[in-house]
Amino acid sequence: MIGKKEWFYRRKYSGWGLTPRTWQGFLYVSAIIAVGFLINKLLIDPDFKMIISTIMISVLVADVLHIMATIKLDEREAKMEALAERNASWAMVGALAILIIYLSLNDKTLNARELIPFVLFPMITGLIAKAMTAFLLKDRAL
Repeated sequence: MIGKKEWFYRRKYSGWGLTPRTWQGFLYVSAIIAVGFLINKLLIDPDFKMIISTIMISVLVADVLHIMATIKLDEREAKMEALAERNASWAMVGALAILIIYLSLNDKTLNARELIPFVLFPMITGLIAKAMTAFLLKDRAL
């Protein structure tokens, strides 16, 4: 693919994905941001702009997933990540359950403005759970 595993390390405390480790990683991220900004500023048909953006995002996601899959973790790091991911998943399920119960009890339906917090609340809850788990386990023997 485009990026190399040596340029990045996996995120432990700030969510999911990769964090640049070398100048090449920072250049890779900067180039993606620059291309995205350029596509946004092009004076072309919005439908064509959407197609280009979708292709770019698809390639980026595939590349990031490829890089993450090739970064090898030692046994301790793999156990820590598995526990952190499990706790994040449970936290997100709990947050979604709370939101669904809230909507049911208040006879609410979501409009477009209310959809963003409905999606962000579970993600932020999972992020906090993952970060706390990784922080608490960093010095423990597993």
